[in-house]
Amino acid sequence: MFRYRPVHEIFDSGRSLHAAELAAPNMDSGPILDYGFGTGEFAAKLRALTAAPIHACDMSFDLMGAAARNSASINYFLVEDPERPHLPFPHGFFHTIFLLDVLEHVGEQALPRLLTELTRVLHPDGQVIITVPHKGLFAWADPENMKFRYPRLHRRTYVRLHDIERYERRYGGTRSFGNYSGGARWHRHFTEREIERLLRPYGLSVTAHCYFSL
Repeated sequence: MFRYRPVHEIFDSGRSLHAAELAAPNMDSGPILDYGFGTGEFAAKLRALTAAPIHACDMSFDLMGAAARNSASINYFLVEDPERPHLPFPHGFFHTIFLLDVLEHVGEQALPRLLTELTRVLHPDGQVIITVPHKGLFAWADPENMKFRYPRLHRRTYVRLHDIERYERRYGGTRSFGNYSGGARWHRHFTEREIERLLRPYGLSVTAHCYFSL
């Protein structure tokens, strides 16, 4: 028999903890999708919270190895075309979809296609858990945008804090403007009202929200 553990024992703090807490009451209803799994750590931790099938996707083949090492019981797969995402699942398949730190990376053209596809595979009684940067008092200080506002200062500061190789990997090369595979030129921030307006055409409404940090 599957033995559940409290959310706070799995997630220490931050947005992942809040996301898991919001989803926990309905997480056992059916299959789960983590769209944009990154290192796979979040999806792997979900396994300690639910026996529901967990699927996780991202856009980079380089991430697959590290993610698969985190948990062999999760179906990790790639989205071949982030500009026109297609998920190999039938309509209404997922009861919970996590969209954590994703929307701010998606370009204007791709955003409607992404939301259309996600709502296609979302169960009519399903839930979507979203985290985005808040467009508030400190949004101007977002370090991900400092490269574009103050490129020389950003480069000198980043290299001093880290090293030139790490800077080139993250911000250099052909990424002269924008460093996100989802196509966004800026690391976008959203107000709660903007999120509500964004989701409404797809039949989604905000039922709960919370803030953390500044």
